[in-house]
Amino acid sequence: EIMLKINWNIVMKYFVVSIVTSGIAYVLMNKFLIYDESVYVFLLNLIPYLIISLFGYLGITYCIDKRTRRLLSSIINELLQKS
Repeated sequence: EIMLKINWNIVMKYFVVSIVTSGIAYVLMNKFLIYDESVYVFLLNLIPYLIISLFGYLGITYCIDKRTRRLLSSIINELLQKS
């Protein structure tokens, strides 16, 4: 028998951040994304919006969550030590 303990505060925090960043990306894509018949051109146009969404999500979670802040700091420190 396995008992799972879920911290709903953290789950809801990440859920709200993902909804906010997805909503912003959705609005930006509806307003500015050019839908082209070529899949390759469309994907090239889509990449900046995906990058904006990723950095927005990481930035917001970095500001509001100590665990994410620690994780991103560890990743950056590890990358800097490898260089």
